[in-house]
Amino acid sequence: RAERYRCQEDAGRCILAEVLLRFCLKEACGYSEQIVTQYHEHGKPFIKKPENFAYNISHSGDWVLVAYTYDASGTVKDAKVGVDVEKIRKFTNCEKLTIRFFAEEEQEYIFSAKSDAEKAARFTQIWTLKESYLKYLGCGLSESLESFAVDVAAGQIRDVSGKLVEDVRVRSFALGEEYYFSVCSNEQDITTRVIPVQAL
Repeated sequence: RAERYRCQEDAGRCILAEVLLRFCLKEACGYSEQIVTQYHEHGKPFIKKPENFAYNISHSGDWVLVAYTYDASGTVKDAKVGVDVEKIRKFTNCEKLTIRFFAEEEQEYIFSAKSDAEKAARFTQIWTLKESYLKYLGCGLSESLESFAVDVAAGQIRDVSGKLVEDVRVRSFALGEEYYFSVCSNEQDITTRVIPVQAL
């Protein structure tokens, strides 16, 4: 998989993502056997063993993220999670995307910022929230960014009619001053931590 990337840095991130996934599997449920990755219809990866372990991967720049949920009791079925991390770009490159793909309330949240730097950060925050939801669904680009809206403060998703999407939570987090990442899950609580490469 890593060999498909033209950029050596992207290939390295791909390998680190696999190593980090193995680390999470070992830590969460003691699983250390060979990982057999399969793919849903739209390309979202999953593993059959161990059961009730759902994960998603994202990487950008200096960061490689793995989000996962695991139910040791085996009572939770169809657990899902989505994660997205992005580097904050200049807002001049994002303004047209904001108008084209974001709902009115999302645009208001971004354009009400007092500086272009804050607008860029808010754009990245919204973008990662929306991407994490699409990755949670595992539907790829078959679901459009403008077909739903995120409520940053409440951590909720609403469809175009304004109806709340039940049992789905989204949360965003700043990574220093240059990155944002977001997680979408059916879990109420989300715990985050940084694992240095040396620890892997």
